[in-house]
Amino acid sequence: MTMTREILVAGALGCAICALPGTARALSCADNLVQVPVNGERDVPTNTLIWAHGRFGGASAARLIGPEGEVAVDERFMPVAIAPGAGTNFPVLVPRAELAPNTRYAIEIVYDHEPPSEDVTEQTWFTTGTGPATSAPPLPELVSIEPGAADGFSGRMRWLELGFGLQSRLLIADTASALGSVSSAEDLFVADGAFESVELTPTTRAVRWMSASDVLAVGRGDCLIWPEVDEDQQTARFGALDLAGNFSGWITADLELPSSAEADEIIAAYDAEQQAQAEEAAHRPARESGWFENHNTGCSIGASGGAAPPLAAWTAAIATLLIGARRRRAHRP
Repeated sequence: MTMTREILVAGALGCAICALPGTARALSCADNLVQVPVNGERDVPTNTLIWAHGRFGGASAARLIGPEGEVAVDERFMPVAIAPGAGTNFPVLVPRAELAPNTRYAIEIVYDHEPPSEDVTEQTWFTTGTGPATSAPPLPELVSIEPGAADGFSGRMRWLELGFGLQSRLLIADTASALGSVSSAEDLFVADGAFESVELTPTTRAVRWMSASDVLAVGRGDCLIWPEVDEDQQTARFGALDLAGNFSGWITADLELPSSAEADEIIAAYDAEQQAQAEEAAHRPARESGWFENHNTGCSIGASGGAAPPLAAWTAAIATLLIGARRRRAHRP
């Protein structure tokens, strides 16, 4: 197992633990690995880039497939953080020619298996719109900052959940202005880059956080990312990229993680809330089956009688997901 895969699995296992009942305010993992366009997406610009997480977890490099077969692309790499002190060169496919308008394409990734005859091919389909995207997307807007805390796999976790008004497709951020001047995605790519691990320092030129949603968790602890510094205060820059790699420019925000005392208060308040909910539930008729869904995470776990599954089930499910066992057939919308 490569260092990149070890970090990904460890972070995912930590996320599974911090999402269990009994922890305070479970969160969405900040793994910085995205894939866009997403399956079934329409009106994709004809000059889109393919932000694909092929090569991870025993996967092949992503390929772009059109009506007439494989589309010629250049594979570029963008350094992104995936854990404190560790990063990876994230792959981005750049088509050598503009895609046809109003046409269906597939992003294809093959997951290795033994024997090779059982390799799994995943296809993500999207449809282009009428033409290219040529103008810069609007600036992201930071609309909320919510502190969180929990006792995680490796100790006390402290974070901020940032909510954005994001009208574009990708959010990127740095600290210490490490990315320098950026006018488009081209400025983020590594010259003559390859798929490899990246050692990070506070000033390494890398994307510190990246998200394809309007919610981003930043902080210290399992499945969280924070600069390699002792300080809990950071000034960060946030910008938006559209699918074609056009860049919005930066907004700046001052971030400060909750202190240890504040984390204690957050956890105590959450535990009191959970206790009150448990007492209320005890007075309601029991259901034969149900779904446990934490109010602050995108994960839902099926459970009998409303109880959470054992830890072994969480860790096995997450590890299986990340170590190349996404055993689903090619899907089409």
